[in-house]
Amino acid sequence: LTAAGMADQAGQTAVAEFSIASGREKAAELLDRFGPLDGIICATDSMAVGALQTLRSRGIRVPEQMILTGQGASTITEATTPTITTIRYFYEESGISAARLLLEQLETPDLPAKEIKLSYLLEEKDSTRNR
Repeated sequence: LTAAGMADQAGQTAVAEFSIASGREKAAELLDRFGPLDGIICATDSMAVGALQTLRSRGIRVPEQMILTGQGASTITEATTPTITTIRYFYEESGISAARLLLEQLETPDLPAKEIKLSYLLEEKDSTRNR
């Protein structure tokens, strides 16, 4: 965030289970602790659905007052109003890369650590539009 010229938001996080119920609970916790936020970024789409429920129950309009995103590109993001922006990961590509790294490590145990970057796709939907 700092590199993008935005204020450091360190500490404005909540550790949650990957469930709708946990998304509801932790969104409420964040709002209670920090007041109005620009947005909530959830680790899973299920958590984002729960967060959306909390925002609605408090009369917070998404995306007009707060943006919301999930991760995982679950079809559940299409079943909400508004639809939820999500990040699609390419799990097959990730699995193939992990298997290759494992095989390389088994063949050459002294091989130095290797960093790989995997692609993803932002699927912008209604929960982040018009902001």
